[in-house]
Amino acid sequence: MLITESGETTGVLSGGCLERDVCERAQKVMRSGTPVVVRYDTTNKDDVVWGLGLGCNGIIDLLIEPAATERVASVMQLLAECAERDASGAIATVFHVDGNVETTIGARALLYPDGTIDGNFPPLAFQHSSHQNYSTNLRP
Repeated sequence: MLITESGETTGVLSGGCLERDVCERAQKVMRSGTPVVVRYDTTNKDDVVWGLGLGCNGIIDLLIEPAATERVASVMQLLAECAERDASGAIATVFHVDGNVETTIGARALLYPDGTIDGNFPPLAFQHSSHQNYSTNLRP
């Protein structure tokens, strides 16, 4: 879902039960420039705000982040390359930070079809259980 500074939206997140609150929170994120993760829990039937017959009955962790020009441009470039090559790519975004790590909420890495990684994750984030490194050639 995209939200402009004037409050106009494109796209939706739910059947309408979350959008107003998300728009209010997005305005704060745009002013501060700091991404936040918000949890919406609609599982409690006694919750007056979220539990009254909305039909959601689930938990949503939602990252609200500013859409800085360079961030949007890099995602659009990845999508274009994947479409042109009819190949897969991936986007990884940090939603939670626990302990002493060298990253922040909202940090993102993009995996391009050629194996190039563009992002600001620490290199160890791209190791899996067998300790085989993925390509970490960062784009300028």
